[in-house]
Formats: sequence, structure tokens, C-alpha cells
Amino acid sequence: MIFEATGARKPLDQAFELVSERGRVMMMSQVHGGDAPQYDNNLMQKGATLIGGYINSKPFALKRADLTIKGEWPPVMGDNLVRYVNSDTWTSDEDIRVILNLIKFGSLNITPLISHRFEFEDISKAYDMVWNLDPNLLGGVIRWKK
Repeated sequence: MIFEATGARKPLDQAFELVSERGRVMMMSQVHGGDAPQYDNNLMQKGATLIGGYINSKPFALKRADLTIKGEWPPVMGDNLVRYVNSDTWTSDEDIRVILNLIKFGSLNITPLISHRFEFEDISKAYDMVWNLDPNLLGGVIRWKK
């Protein structure tokens, strides 16, 4: 799986070139302007999947709802609903779990994406950099406790 989160056209085109057969490209940001990405040969011919990562485009989580017959009709929902996990179910909840596990187990190194570290007292500096689209800010970490 390739995660593309820059919002720029060239890395998205590269992701389409690099994805393996029947692989997935997770588009975490939106590319604005320009022509549509050239996905016909680099994505379709490989049988690869493009997944849009816009948070509201899919359910956050699904819960398995088992019916329980308790001697009455109609049946009622079971008391212990569990997370529904299936290969054809991709929810925002699962996206978050996958990313956090990739980071946790060292498969995804996000250290190069952290350009700034902020103490919580300096949070206004972080917001100013975001608001002013500071090109030096790639990613920031806020330390909430000392």
C-alpha cells in the first residue's frame, strides 16, 4: 500500500507508477488544479485500487450486531457489540489503526516528517505557522507535558 499525503500532483502520479499489481494507493489529501491524474495505465491496468482518505467519505467504524433470542420476540441486539473487521470493510477507524500500528512497529518512520517541536506554552507559534502557510513547517509535534 502506498500512502500519498502531499496534496501535490507529481507524488500522486509517482504513487500510481509505483503501486504493485492489485495494490492500493491511499490518497490522504486532495490535489487541486491541473489535469486529472493519469491513472488509466498505471492504476487500472494493474488492477490496483485508489482509496480516497477524506474522513467523511466512509464510516468511522462498524460494529458487528449479533441478534440474541432471549425467549421474546422480536430478537434484540446482543449486549457485547464488537468491532467488525473484514477484508472488504475499510473504515476510518481501521485507517487509524493501520497507521498507528505501522508507526508503533517501526514499519512507517515519520521522523523525517517532523520539522518542528513545540512546547504547549508556544502553541500560538505553531498556529501562526499553519495560518501563514509557512513553507518551513512540514510537520509539528506538541509536547503537552514536561
